[in-house]
Amino acid sequence: MSKQVLDDLASQFNLTPEKLASEIAFVIGDDVDPSENFDDLTTERLYSYFYSVYGSPSNMSPDDETETFTNLIIRDWRQFASIDIDLSSRLTILTGENGTGKTSLLHLIGQSFGEIVPFLGTPIRDETGFQFRQGRRRPTGEFEQIGVIRLRSGASTKVGLRQWDGSNEPFFHPELAPYRSIPGLYLDAQRVIGPYQRLESIPPRFNSAREIADAYKQQLRNIWIPHQLVKSPSLLIKEALVAAALYGEGNSMVVGDPRAAQVWNGFQEVLRRTFPASLEFLGLVVDQGELIIRTKSGDFALEAASGGIAAIVSLVWQIYLHAVDSPDAFTVCFDEPENHLHPSMQRTLLPALMQAFPNVNFIVATHSPFVVTSTRDASVVTLRRNDKGLVYSEKIDLGTHALSADSVLDEVLGVGVTMPVWAEEELGQILGEFQTGPGHKPLHELIAALEAAGLDISIPDVTEAVATSIEGSGESSDH
Repeated sequence: MSKQVLDDLASQFNLTPEKLASEIAFVIGDDVDPSENFDDLTTERLYSYFYSVYGSPSNMSPDDETETFTNLIIRDWRQFASIDIDLSSRLTILTGENGTGKTSLLHLIGQSFGEIVPFLGTPIRDETGFQFRQGRRRPTGEFEQIGVIRLRSGASTKVGLRQWDGSNEPFFHPELAPYRSIPGLYLDAQRVIGPYQRLESIPPRFNSAREIADAYKQQLRNIWIPHQLVKSPSLLIKEALVAAALYGEGNSMVVGDPRAAQVWNGFQEVLRRTFPASLEFLGLVVDQGELIIRTKSGDFALEAASGGIAAIVSLVWQIYLHAVDSPDAFTVCFDEPENHLHPSMQRTLLPALMQAFPNVNFIVATHSPFVVTSTRDASVVTLRRNDKGLVYSEKIDLGTHALSADSVLDEVLGVGVTMPVWAEEELGQILGEFQTGPGHKPLHELIAALEAAGLDISIPDVTEAVATSIEGSGESSDH
């Protein structure tokens, strides 16, 4: 039994005997003889560790090409008290104030795509000394389950931690046991095009969508590593699309490549659906190695695009390449779709993406009320804090009635006041003067005082503010 497990691990993860032995000793300890049969618990620990550290094995295909998520549950871990999120809808929107863990939840889901994002432990000092703690409980070295991910097929994956007492490693990866590779794509909150670089050459052949996507993803990672950025992300997009334009149709001396034609034409079609209508996008054209975006109001280079247009290009480029490489259903997790976008574009982005990619399920985290209300079919989950400051999830039903942005800020995001802070402070000061002053003053004097202070507030808002102020002071409503 143990030999079969060791051979399988070595084969799946392409490990040398020396590296495999070192990893086995790290997981089960030097006092366990690898030649003896492993029990079920030890076998599970080994596979969980290797899947968590090395990601999806190179020779492992997804368990089900159309497998998707249905549920994520997390209990008593870090800031989370009780998280139960329904992921069965085509669009799931996570919202909540900063620090409630939206991005952390996306990272946990993203591990199923092979996107291993390290978590930073909590530095603590106790009677044993200084160490980084992964969770709230004392480390034991055993698999500590903190949650579960359920899938459409009925299968499930445990989410857990494994930490040894006294560990001083700052970073860690939660384990998924058993690891199940799910078709999907994780995109962080950064939408980077990068600085202009001249295109000096094009590849001698047209690369596959997977190769293009992997190269782009790697450059996005390299942006944050000093001295590692060789090509800007915009240059990679330009390089791929110029090659697609050249090799796609072909000519009397170049044989056309259908894959190139698909990328050139298909990407432009997706841009037509996702660019704002006011841009009046006409198409892409290549001139002297430059990729030019054509619109009715004028043409401009890719690198000259506004922050919002560049964000859409970066986002759509990655999703489109994955869709070409994986034509079946898959899931896209991405953080803060509102970044760089005007509110009018925040309202239309998700509906446009759902129309452009009908086989894709989306799981997004946002702070924008315009994103939250952008489609009626979304499953909206807000993360709130209980009286102990710990986070729990609550599903919000927005399908039965349309809410304004102000209503979403109040009822979903917990922002009860939408006026500027300076206006709120002056309003409180004026109300205080009217409350503590002698006698009863008529409402029109209060309104006049507000107008004199530059506070253009409607009568219903004034009466509500007065009622709230009186309620907070504990005085009678007659006053």
